[in-house]
Amino acid sequence: MPTKRRYFLFLILTVTLTTLFLAESCIRLFSEAGYITPEILKKNSLQYVPAPFSKFALAPQEQEVVNSLGAKIHINARGYRGRDFEIPKSKGRVRIVFYGGSSTFDIAASEGQDWPRRVEARLKEMGFSHVEVINAGVPGYSTFDAFGSLFAEGHLLDPDFVILYDTWNDIKYFGHPESLLRQYRPYNDRDNPLLEYQNLIDRLLCELSQLYVRLRYRYFLWKYPFGLEGKKAASGTISEIAQTALRQYQLNLEMFVDLARNIGAVPVLMTEARLADSHSPETQKEKIHFEYHTLTPDSVFEAFRKSDEIIFRVAGKKNIPWIDASRQMTGHEDFFIDEVHLSQKGSGELAHLTAEALAPLLKQKETLRT
Repeated sequence: MPTKRRYFLFLILTVTLTTLFLAESCIRLFSEAGYITPEILKKNSLQYVPAPFSKFALAPQEQEVVNSLGAKIHINARGYRGRDFEIPKSKGRVRIVFYGGSSTFDIAASEGQDWPRRVEARLKEMGFSHVEVINAGVPGYSTFDAFGSLFAEGHLLDPDFVILYDTWNDIKYFGHPESLLRQYRPYNDRDNPLLEYQNLIDRLLCELSQLYVRLRYRYFLWKYPFGLEGKKAASGTISEIAQTALRQYQLNLEMFVDLARNIGAVPVLMTEARLADSHSPETQKEKIHFEYHTLTPDSVFEAFRKSDEIIFRVAGKKNIPWIDASRQMTGHEDFFIDEVHLSQKGSGELAHLTAEALAPLLKQKETLRT
């Protein structure tokens, strides 16, 4: 009996090791992703650094990244999307800086095709040859992050116009009555276990076994559900929009506008175009990732509506220009890949309507100079 038991255990061990060996070999030979580790995944992702006045900033180093949507992204040495630029800017140049989150960064667009850069191209076609656009959008940024970025560095870019296009990320805070001070969490790169080793044993196993890496990846996706916009929330549980959040959103916009004026720039507010609203068909609503919000779907739509009203109110109160991108684009399914992120056609449309709105402001600025 002991001999049979040993034989049986030996057989199980042999089959198990053979199966693991075959699985490891198949992954290494046939996986399209190739050899990967958390360290490699991190190097192939956008690099962020902690920042004192916003949750994080893009690392000020050259980066070439192909993201999960297949878009080729270039980050310049200053930590902004696109080509490098001069500081101070050259004489006669009119600089327009766009602030916002991933919808401003334009995550689905490859280099040079993001809609802020296409605004520049369109304006030059219209005769504004001295215009230069900087895309200061950062995936994950809310309006308070945009304010912090303009306050802590953006003023050094010497912008003539600063444009704010951001709502979706702010709405993620709208379900909680706590103040921004109590909700805000600073950036910690170890918060994402998909990109960080958990200990020395974890690192060793990742370097030795691609099977372990794949199993580890699936485990952490199950335990800590991550998506294109980071960690997902327990969605659909809160129906009431916190008044404190609406007050904070309005204050963010007012502070951004006042800061822009204090540095000698013209502020422009934009409503954020989105795939659907409360009147849209269910087929469109199903494409929205409500799991990033604690608000119910109906409350998310209501939060968008209230945010638009705040934008109009602040623009009127401060007597500044605004662009209602939502009115012209929301509900056009071919403009979007999901809730707020644009397709190639959508990027072109937003660039066109933004350039058309900016052209009179640029002409006015030229008139004042002459």
